Amino acid sequence: MRIPLLIAGAAAAGLSFTAPASAAPQILGVVASIAPMPLACSGETCTAQLSAFCLQRQREVPAEKTAYGAADPEAFTLLASRADGSKVRVPATDQVAFSSAFGYASIRVSVPHALLDRLQATSLAIEAAPGAAVVPIPVAGDLDPQTADEIALTTGPLRELASRHFDSPSTERDAAQVIEAMVNGLPLRFWDGPENRSTLWNRQVTAQLQGAASAEAIALARSVYEGCLPNSYSMRQCLELKHMNLLSDANRAYWDEASSGS
Repeated sequence: MRIPLLIAGAAAAGLSFTAPASAAPQILGVVASIAPMPLACSGETCTAQLSAFCLQRQREVPAEKTAYGAADPEAFTLLASRADGSKVRVPATDQVAFSSAFGYASIRVSVPHALLDRLQATSLAIEAAPGAAVVPIPVAGDLDPQTADEIALTTGPLRELASRHFDSPSTERDAAQVIEAMVNGLPLRFWDGPENRSTLWNRQVTAQLQGAASAEAIALARSVYEGCLPNSYSMRQCLELKHMNLLSDANRAYWDEASSGS
C-alpha cells in the first residue's frame, strides 16, 4: 500500500488532513501544463499522470484509483501526432477517464488505445489549461457526498483563487511538472531497474521538455532526479514524494487564502 508512505510524505511537508469515514474525497485542481504530457500505451489503454493539488482541505485524500470526472472537459486537450508530422488538437471527451494516482498530488489520465486509430495518430499527449479541476464520481451509499453548491464553489471561485499558485510559472511548479514527466517514464511496479533510471532524464526531459521550463526549474528537477538515483526501493515513489513536496508550499498558501476568505 502507498497510503502510509503518502501520509508520511505529507507530514514531512507539513500538510495535514481530516479523513471522515464514507465521505466523498477531495475535488482536485490540475496544474496548468507547461507542455503536453505524452501518454504511454500498453495493451488496450494509454495513460499519463498530471500534477494535481488539493482544493478542499477538509475532505479526505483520495485512495489510489478513485474515479474522477473533469469539472470542465474543455480544460483538457488531447494532442494527436500523425505519421506525416501533422498534429491535431482534440477536446477531451467521454473517452478520457481520470483517476487518482498518488493521493492529491497526481491524477492519472487514461484513454483507449483504439482512439489512436480513430484519430489516425501515432501518439497522443494531453495538456491541462488554467482552471482545470476534476471532481470525484459519486459512489452509491456515500454518507457525505459532494453537493452541487460545494462543487460549484470549489471548481469556480476557489479554483480561480488557486490559479495564482498553480497556473502561473514558478520554479517549484515547473520543476514539479518536469519530475512528473520522469514519473511517467517509469514502470508502475516498485522495482524500476538501473537501465530505466540511468536513461530517464534524456528520455523524458531532454527529449520532451526542451525549452518548456526555466533553467532554474530544470536545475531543481535535475537535483531531485540525482538525489533519487541511489534509492534502493523505488525511484518512482521517491520522485512522486518529491513532486508532492515541491507543490506543498503553494497548496498551503492557497489553503490559507481560502480559509481567510481572500
